[in-house]
Amino acid sequence: MDLCDAYLQASTTGQLSPALTQLLAKSSPASVLSKISAPTLLVQGQTDSLFPLSEANANAAGIAATGTPVKVTWFPGGHDGGSPSDDVTVQQQTLGWLNQYAARDGVTNDASFFPSATAET
Repeated sequence: MDLCDAYLQASTTGQLSPALTQLLAKSSPASVLSKISAPTLLVQGQTDSLFPLSEANANAAGIAATGTPVKVTWFPGGHDGGSPSDDVTVQQQTLGWLNQYAARDGVTNDASFFPSATAET
């Protein structure tokens, strides 16, 4: 099934076909969240109509449920405009995250912003 054709059909009729429902379930990150073991930083746009804040929070909760370190940070923008590269806070948090988990230099990451209660403390 072609996703674009299925989306057009669903948006036209207001109904998800069983085939589209199956395709979306198969494509969902929910099926792999429990398998993620690498520390994960999720950068989420606040005005993203394709992936709203609730999606990032659900992904963070699914990843954190296995004990994997996870952090969510938001930036003004998303698929509707704006870029995380324009946000100094996101840049700093990303560098801190990479320093903590990739550089392994003992830098402590700023834990001051976690929109999900299940994220790293």
